Amino acid sequence: MSYFVCRRRYYRIAVASARDKANKAIPAVRNFTLHPADRGKLSVDCECFTTPEESIARFGATYKTDRTFKGYSDREIYAIEAAFIEESKLIHGVIFNPTIVDPPQIGQPQNFSHSLLDLALDQPDELEPEICLKLREHAKERRVIHNIQKTDKLVVQYRAQWG
Repeated sequence: MSYFVCRRRYYRIAVASARDKANKAIPAVRNFTLHPADRGKLSVDCECFTTPEESIARFGATYKTDRTFKGYSDREIYAIEAAFIEESKLIHGVIFNPTIVDPPQIGQPQNFSHSLLDLALDQPDELEPEICLKLREHAKERRVIHNIQKTDKLVVQYRAQWG
């Protein structure tokens, strides 16, 4: 398997509940955990191909299972530095994995920056707390500020565009 390396950062979209906002010092660990369906790979956006506003707007233009749009106003972005990935023995590398829906469909936005962190797990469906905690520890100092007004405009545009 070949890995892609953007020499900058990768964005992880995280939910920020009222409780999380009260303790801004550290993101909730649930934002860095895997589910068995993830098969050992954590979804991120490559900074080389997107902005924080675009990442959150694409999230807000995505359907939930009930075919309503996902909420996005409670989302934050944390950066994972490329150097951390390269030095970490917890991550094998980054798989560049753009999400392209052809023909475009409402609720399924195109994401040319989508990538996957291939985590160093013994079994692809295991949940490794050490990796989640180290990712969170790294990301806690790297919260990315985004312009909510710009994000709102992009959400309207993306919801109309992909459909």
